[in-house]
Amino acid sequence: MKVFKSRILAVVAALVLLPSACVLAQDGSALPTDKDQKEDESIVRFNGLGRTLLQDTKLGGDVLDTDTTSARRLTDGEFLLDLQINASPNDKTEVQSILRLRNEFGGFFGAGMSVEVRELWAAGVIADALKYHVGDMDLAMTPYTFYNFDEEGSVNLPEAFKPQRDVIHYEQFYGDGNTRRMQGAKLDLGLGFTRILKDADFNAFISRIRGTDFFTLPSRFTTGGQANFSTRTIDEDLGMTADFGFNFVHTFDDRRMGEVTRGIRNTVSSFNWNLQIFRNDEYALSFLGETGMSSIEEKDDSLSYFSRDAVFLEAGLKFELREPKVTVRGSFVDVGPDYFSMAAQAAALTFETKKPFMTDSELIRIYGPCRCLTSRATAPFTPLN
Repeated sequence: MKVFKSRILAVVAALVLLPSACVLAQDGSALPTDKDQKEDESIVRFNGLGRTLLQDTKLGGDVLDTDTTSARRLTDGEFLLDLQINASPNDKTEVQSILRLRNEFGGFFGAGMSVEVRELWAAGVIADALKYHVGDMDLAMTPYTFYNFDEEGSVNLPEAFKPQRDVIHYEQFYGDGNTRRMQGAKLDLGLGFTRILKDADFNAFISRIRGTDFFTLPSRFTTGGQANFSTRTIDEDLGMTADFGFNFVHTFDDRRMGEVTRGIRNTVSSFNWNLQIFRNDEYALSFLGETGMSSIEEKDDSLSYFSRDAVFLEAGLKFELREPKVTVRGSFVDVGPDYFSMAAQAAALTFETKKPFMTDSELIRIYGPCRCLTSRATAPFTPLN
């Protein structure tokens, strides 16, 4: 019988370096206020987040009688500082970077010190109409096309695990809105209307999610976009409005790199809607859903190894009661057995599997809550390597 104990002795977070005009999110914009803009169109702001972690780990039990390799006790930790530098050269351009300074406890004379770039991007507006974003970016579309689902197995998580969960979410770039952290370029365009339609938003992106080794592993790219529309009130008496959109995402391997001949193609397109049938000061009723199709194919030059197509449909009603705030939703879901979206797969955990566990042998280990917290990180975005 083995006993594994881990004690977190100190966790210090939220170290603000310098006061700034606003609080900066790890992936959000931080344009200057009107007052600052009038004083100086070119402005640089500094912000940051620091964390200290000291961990004391002990291992005991009968398993150590035959184990001669595992350390019985280990104390380690680190101090890291994320220094955020945000610059606005003018009122239409913004550049941001995060430098990570990390120092391991026990390292002397700079031996455990490291400096890396955690985030780097530039954004701006072209001709007062087209927004662009280049570098690190957070993307999300719909649950069937491009989506980062919440972790599994963490229902009613104890408050004691909340600091650890927050650290994991921060380290894995898990922001609001089920976004994925990508590297690439994105364009956004918005239009306003005076009749029937209220507004229309268009966006397109491209991102490389894997590099090539110039031999057998091709570069993998994801590209896609959305067109979302909102209507004005269709029926004044009922308060009827409609929101609908078209979604497209395409993941592919570039087989022109090196000696690569084999690669995949995965395309998902969908149509989503939210029709507000009735709304007043007391309650609202909506009809909403999403439908579309997916296809995946693996090729070696001109030879197709396999090809699968499938359709999906989700449609339902949502009832909202204002006071008290109660929401009831029911949906019909029909997803084809061959449906596949590489950028929107739910995390699938194997709760009982062989994993190395602090000894020189492999033992059956049931995943605990800490493992479930990292399920989104372990769910591969490139499952067909």
